[in-house]
Amino acid sequence: MTELDREQTPLVSVIIPTYNRVKTLPAAIESVLGQTYGNVEVIVVDDGSDDGTEEYVNALTDHRIKYIRNAVNRGPAAARNLGVRQAQGRYVAFQDSDDEWHTDKLEKQMPLLLDTVRGYDLVYCEFTRYYGEERHDLIPSKNIPLSCKQGKMLAVLLLQPMISTQTIVVKRDVFLQVGGFDEHLKTFEDYEFTLRFSRDHHIGFVEESLVKVNDSPDSVDKRFADRIRTQAYVVREMIEPLREYGILWDKLTAVQQSAERLKCHDVFLEELQNLSDLFVTEQEREKAAALAEKTEKSDAKQNQYKEIAYEALMKTKQQILETYVSVYGNSSSAGSAVDKTLQQVRDSVRDCLTLFDMLPEARETDSRMDGLQDPGDRLEQLFLLTDLVKLIEELEKSICGQIVACGICHQRFFRNRSCRCPFCDSAYVD
Repeated sequence: MTELDREQTPLVSVIIPTYNRVKTLPAAIESVLGQTYGNVEVIVVDDGSDDGTEEYVNALTDHRIKYIRNAVNRGPAAARNLGVRQAQGRYVAFQDSDDEWHTDKLEKQMPLLLDTVRGYDLVYCEFTRYYGEERHDLIPSKNIPLSCKQGKMLAVLLLQPMISTQTIVVKRDVFLQVGGFDEHLKTFEDYEFTLRFSRDHHIGFVEESLVKVNDSPDSVDKRFADRIRTQAYVVREMIEPLREYGILWDKLTAVQQSAERLKCHDVFLEELQNLSDLFVTEQEREKAAALAEKTEKSDAKQNQYKEIAYEALMKTKQQILETYVSVYGNSSSAGSAVDKTLQQVRDSVRDCLTLFDMLPEARETDSRMDGLQDPGDRLEQLFLLTDLVKLIEELEKSICGQIVACGICHQRFFRNRSCRCPFCDSAYVD
């Protein structure tokens, strides 16, 4: 390659962290090696796999592939940082081991990075999320103005994550100056990194989907609780610009809404409490309290409570059956087991009575429970336990009748007073 060629197509080092993904890794690697942009090296960072990944990669004969192995699993952020430190290129890009690049991805991104007039230090692109063969989201949305997707992006990114790791091409020296990915984060490390990056650097954008993201059951972004914790960490880390732009409460409301969708209300409430030292004025403390109250009273939170109560009811039925077996077998602990079971049934029924809008069946069951005591006689205990199973099954049938399905997102949930889906907020017909 001549000096001119090197200037026009400088080496891009593509970092692929992987952990037990030997089945999807080949397609990810091939999508990088097949780029129309010809000057690439591929650095596969094996993060402690035990599924044959090492043997597979070492058997590849393409001289552009470099293999690095961590003895223990350190997480994707640490693996990517290690790959960047070993990279030979002036530019680095990132690919995930279960996703695929379009063949012209680098060809369309690199001209923006090489354009000294625009002065971009990082360029990203749209990506399309797939569930199996079914196409879902395009990110970032076409509804977001192009002006918000490039240049000085901090204010926009503070409210809305838009840049996924697989879409990034960045100047290696700037990446290292910024500090790379935060290795303490378990997920959303790309969001935290791009926020830090955008404070002092301009970002370029290719308005075209150049990455196919394949959602799988073990995808990192399924760690929903960690996503909420990372968002709270971002609030703490970025509290000054959030206040400067006047969007602190917009941000916290967005995190709260995300927690609603992901059913992570308790995590959000915990993180909101952990952030309480940031709220320095009476107005801020009042807003935080209002947000906590909104979370507690939301349809999604109430639905979660109902799910927990229903699961407890099913465990109670199982406990009754186990106690029946103990009494039938004339176990020495049968008497105390009956008392314990009676109390467990009372607690479960009263939880249902509180949460399921005073179901007549719950009121009736609660009334019938008031006078029940362990009769002591073995045969009467067996009759009592049989009656308890019938009571629980009647209540179970009534509660199941409270379950509806959203016609938009297809989630199943318990009826609520607002007649809206707690997951996508669509109205449903009761």
